[in-house]
Parts: sequence; structure tokens; C-alpha cells
Amino acid sequence: MGVETTRAADREGPRPYSDDAQLADYLAVCWRYRWLIVLLTVLGGVVGLIVSRVLPLSYEAETVVAMVPPPPGQSAAMTIADVQTLFRSEEVAAKVVTAAGLERPPDSLTAHELVEDHIVVETVPGTSSLRLRVRLDRADHAARVANEVVRQGLSSSLETIRAQSLATRDRTRVAMDKAAARLDDALAHLRKSGSSLGLDDPEQLAVDRVKVEIDVRTQEAKIATLERELKRLQPASPAYDRLQYRLAIERSQLAAFTERQRLLTQPARSPHANGRSMSFSTQEAQLNIARTNYRAAQANYATLFARYQEAEFQAEDPDVPFQVVEEARPVAAPLPRETARLALIGVVLGMFAAISLALALDYYQLVSARTVVRTLSG
Repeated sequence: MGVETTRAADREGPRPYSDDAQLADYLAVCWRYRWLIVLLTVLGGVVGLIVSRVLPLSYEAETVVAMVPPPPGQSAAMTIADVQTLFRSEEVAAKVVTAAGLERPPDSLTAHELVEDHIVVETVPGTSSLRLRVRLDRADHAARVANEVVRQGLSSSLETIRAQSLATRDRTRVAMDKAAARLDDALAHLRKSGSSLGLDDPEQLAVDRVKVEIDVRTQEAKIATLERELKRLQPASPAYDRLQYRLAIERSQLAAFTERQRLLTQPARSPHANGRSMSFSTQEAQLNIARTNYRAAQANYATLFARYQEAEFQAEDPDVPFQVVEEARPVAAPLPRETARLALIGVVLGMFAAISLALALDYYQLVSARTVVRTLSG
């Protein structure tokens, strides 16, 4: 009867490890091996404590840098996010490793390891500053590496700004050449439009018109004032005669200004007209369009020229994007040992290993028992 039951159990497979195994089955196994689980869990915690004491002490040095605001009217060459990325770049880390000799024992660090395991860069809340922290096993070494990261980062940032400025200068130079060609075309068109009105300098036309308009208005105001004064005087008085004489002079001056205004607003015969007729309003409209295009081309060229000069200056002497506010210095006390964290990790790992071992031993015993039964029944 016992042999038949065992054979049926063999056909069904081990119940605790079959698809329909319940949580109670696993808990029963853990209970049978409870002392093994407790022993390995405690042993894991003890190993964690030992490791925390064996690991070398770590020292942390920190330095603070602040962003330098750009000059008025200019945009910042680098943002605080750009500087933060730069400090954690492997390019800068490789230069630091070489400069500080970190590739040699006892450090034997690579650029990737330095960035991932030893450098922390964070923003200072409420400011435009960055705090850079470096952790190493020697206090003076940590401070030296932190300062070296800032120095190499500043050097790389200046190289980046210089390269960007040179690229901007070259692009602006090309745009300036195109703008100069458009400016020449606009000037030629302006002169052609002015020649149809008989003007040697069409750009001066607007200035002359404004000036003569001011002269006419001023002269009219003078005459109106003299006429009011004349009404208050007696016709037979000497003052009346003097005022009339002065009024006649002012009126003749007004007539001269008015005639000049008329000449400036009338078309002159052009030798380039070739007998073609065109209304003055149409000619003046074309002149205004040509003048507007010329001024726009002038403004565009002036803007590009200013941008070119700024880029060339930045390429020769780039602005410093950040400055050191607080230099890193060696600290006297090391960082606290992470005893509790390592002990907890050891406890968790020990418990996991103990439970896995208990399940493996129980399965091994079950398989061994089946083998014995098969041997006896055979």
C-alpha cells in the first residue's frame, strides 16, 4: 500500500514545487529549516558590519562656482545646465585623471569611474551657483581633484565658446557679403529713382523737405504775431510804420520758403526720361520705396557687422562663463561609515540565500526519497 502511494506521488511530482503549490507549502519548508535561515541571516548582517569596517574611509571636498552674467545686450554663452553637464563629462574627467595622476595605483581610476562614483554636481537652490563634491580616500587628494575639475571645466568651456564664436563669425561673414550685395543693389535703385526726379542725392531730399517745412511754419507764426501787434497800434505812429516794414520783410521771406518748398515737391526734367511721361506722385512713390529698401539694407548690414565684431571679439577673448566662489579645501574629518546600510544589505542577502538553500535542500531530500523508493520497488 505504501509503495503504491509513493508511485502515485512520483507520477504527480513534488507537491511543494508543482504548479498548484500553495504559500503554506513554502512556509512549511521555511519552518523546517528555520534555524538555518536565522543563522545565515545573522551571518549576513555580521558580514555587512565587517565590510563597513574594512572599507577605507572617504573624504569629501566641495567647491562652489557661480555663473557670470553676460554683458548687457548679449546672451549667455553657456547656461548653468551646460556647465553642470560639462563638469560631469568624461572629456573633462579624462583631463583630470591625467593631471591628478588618478590612473596610477593606489587610485587606478578611469574617467568613467571618476564621473560615476566620485563626482556629484548639484545646483544651489535659489541661486545661479553650482556645488561640486568629490569623494576620495584622501582628504588632500579630494580637494585637489575638486579644484582640478573646475579648472579643466573652465578651460574646456572657453575652448567651446571660442569654437562657437568662430563658427558664428564665419556664418555672419557669409551673411554680411550677401547683405552688402543687397545694399549695393538698393543704393543703385535709389539713385536711379532719384535721377528720374532730377536729384543728385535722393537721400537728401527728405531732409530738405523737412527743413523747408519747418521754415515755412516758423515764418507763418512770425507773421501772425506781427499782424496781431499791428492791429493794436495807431496807423499814424512811427511804431506802426516800422512794424509794417518788418512785416513786409517777413512776408517776402515766407514767399522764398514757399517757392523752395514748391520746387522740392515738383518733378524736374531728367535727362534719363527719354521722352516718357510719368506722374510726379508715381515717381515719388518709387523713390520712397527705394529709400525704404535702402534703409532696411543699411540696418541689416549694420546688425550683421555688429554681430560679426562681437563674434570675433569672443573668439579672441571669450567671456568667462563662471567663477569660483568657494575653493575646495581638505577636510579634517572623514565621512561617517555606512554601517547600518551595509548591515541591512547583509541581512537581506543572508535571508535570501538561506531561503534559497532551504528550498534546495528540501527538494534534494524529496528527490532522494523517491529514488530510494523506486530502487526498493524495482
